[in-house]
Amino acid sequence: MPSELELTFYSLWEMYYPNIDLHTEHRFAKPRRFRFDLAHLPTKIAIEIQGGIFNPNTRHVNGAALVKEYEKMNVAAMLGWRVFYLCTNTVNDDAIYHQIAAAIRETKSI
Repeated sequence: MPSELELTFYSLWEMYYPNIDLHTEHRFAKPRRFRFDLAHLPTKIAIEIQGGIFNPNTRHVNGAALVKEYEKMNVAAMLGWRVFYLCTNTVNDDAIYHQIAAAIRETKSI
């Protein structure tokens, strides 16, 4: 189930770039269970939204969970994915949407 932060991102993405489809919860390394929050499949650009990074009781600041996250990102890199990491501050910053869209457009034109 998407977080409130993910829903906010997706709502704003649809407002800015309704013609660029992003897939939610994309499983990218089968049979592994690794998933991206959002992904543009044709260009292998993914978006990971890290909520709760300032809360000491969340997954994103736990050492063991970070080790798993690093493993996931290393596998993604080996498979050719480029990943944008967002947190609460960046989800509400218009510039990140334009940066992601520019990366998608640049990759499509290569």
